[in-house]
Amino acid sequence: MTNYGFDNWDLRPFFQGPDQEDYLAYFAAVQEQVGEMISRKQAPQSLEDLSAFLLEFEELQARLQHMVVYMECVRSEDIANEVSAQAQSQLEELGAQFRQVEVRLLASLRQLDEEQFKQLCSDPKMKGAEYQLERLRHSALHSMDSELENLAAELDLTGFKAWENLYENIAGSLNFEITDSKGQKRRAPMSLKVSLMEDPDRQVRTSTLAESNQAWKGAAHSVSAALNNIAGCRLKLQARRGYKHFLEEAAFDSGLQRSTLEKMIDTVLKHAELPRRYLRLKAKLLGLERLGFQDLGAPVDFAAYLHEAKPAKSKTYTWQEAGELIVKAFNRFDPAFGKFAREALDNHWIESEVREGKRPGGFCTSSILLGQSRIFMTFQGNLGDVFTLAHELGHAYHEYLMDGLRPCAHNYPMTLAETASTFAEALLSDYLLAQPGLSRLEKLSMYQRRLDDAASYLLNIVMRYLFERSFYEKRPDKLFSASELCLLMEETQKQVYGDALDEKQLDPWFWASKGHFYITEISFYNFPYIFGYLFSMGIYAQALKQGSKFLPTFTKLLRLTGSASCEDTARLGLGADLTDSKFWESSLDIINRDFTAFEELLNS
Repeated sequence: MTNYGFDNWDLRPFFQGPDQEDYLAYFAAVQEQVGEMISRKQAPQSLEDLSAFLLEFEELQARLQHMVVYMECVRSEDIANEVSAQAQSQLEELGAQFRQVEVRLLASLRQLDEEQFKQLCSDPKMKGAEYQLERLRHSALHSMDSELENLAAELDLTGFKAWENLYENIAGSLNFEITDSKGQKRRAPMSLKVSLMEDPDRQVRTSTLAESNQAWKGAAHSVSAALNNIAGCRLKLQARRGYKHFLEEAAFDSGLQRSTLEKMIDTVLKHAELPRRYLRLKAKLLGLERLGFQDLGAPVDFAAYLHEAKPAKSKTYTWQEAGELIVKAFNRFDPAFGKFAREALDNHWIESEVREGKRPGGFCTSSILLGQSRIFMTFQGNLGDVFTLAHELGHAYHEYLMDGLRPCAHNYPMTLAETASTFAEALLSDYLLAQPGLSRLEKLSMYQRRLDDAASYLLNIVMRYLFERSFYEKRPDKLFSASELCLLMEETQKQVYGDALDEKQLDPWFWASKGHFYITEISFYNFPYIFGYLFSMGIYAQALKQGSKFLPTFTKLLRLTGSASCEDTARLGLGADLTDSKFWESSLDIINRDFTAFEELLNS
């Protein structure tokens, strides 16, 4: 396997190690503070006492979050490390204890009448925290009695969260055998599956899907149990907390109204023919009657299709080249964005090495106290990896722009968290397309990348949402076997993709391989990606129209994300109405524009 270079992140600004004195002392101090707040004989009695308690809670939450971010990094880089596994277990126990502090806070907020709550929000010490107070108030009104909430927190470690940990341990340990078109075999960790599904060799893609699914089939009992029990825990708690529908909590977590979510999904499904048209064209370009699931991310050999001279080799990028491209692309939009990306690269904020034992996937996580982010990925040198890096740097820049806001105002939802990351991908794409001397073949490949992304957001992620929605609708009445989950996944894939996919080449084990279904901290992890993508497309359209004049709007918008709902962020930051299908259709217009440009270039 070719080494295209990589970087290992520097976690020392956080701690020297989970078993080192600095971490242990920090942990002990937070543990002591949590214990002291739990041991207080009574909850805050006056509005003044409650205000002081809120300030202490906010500070303590930021300190705990600092450790959580660090532990997420340590565990992801080596899932088999026993020292970090033990430290994570202890941190999760501390988190459950902290939940008791939150329970006390929610109980106090629940007892306030509307006038008292308004007085609390008007306290000068609460300035900038008003929206987050409203969210806490909502959570308070949707909480059980304190005794039951404390019990739920205590049971979380051995129930809810334990199933997620089990899944992650399984995912980190699985590997599979790949066979290429020459009959050569090699083993690969599950963390490489996504990259391998973009391999030019269809045999590699087909083998990757088949063999990785065989690996998941071997773990079917455990992962199906994990999925069923995560859903079971969530539904029982939702019912006890007064939620009438399982999507109510998901919408709340995402900072939007359920009606807004349904409007977005309905609009996308109404226009599903657009990405399907692209996939049918892609099948033709690949010389296939119809695409199989393994072909969705496949690169097209445009030279062969157009009977033009083929480049000597597929375009790849070294780690240094990827970084330079991204810095230049960001600079083109805003020099401050480019400078930030350069600093993140130079200061070793990114873990990108290919090795076994790493957690699959990629993420960006940020410490409010440290004012730094860390990015996790696996770099294989392909263009998709370059876009992943740009995406995660977008996340990091979003957090960077929040600097100076109080800690609670950093708590923006997943929906808005995807705004800057998807925007960053668009910047990179347009930069590459604008390069002088870019050949027709290279332009076609770039448009393919954009349209592949569109199809992913508008079909693949919609598929995930509809699968999960159907699963949760039926879960109260039954436990799903692995085979039933496979059947439901296939049915959903047929519904969403229509005739754009070969029904005999679907991915029934997608429910097992996609870790997003197993995240316990937030329900329905997938639809925020659709929101973020379409929202970013709308924002990007304005950026193209306004040029440099848009920069203050962009910064204002991102800084609003933890201080207002999605609807209000769009209204105050952009003057947009998310409850109107026209907003979502305007974003889809951009995708249609790209598809038209792709077809014209193909036929020129």
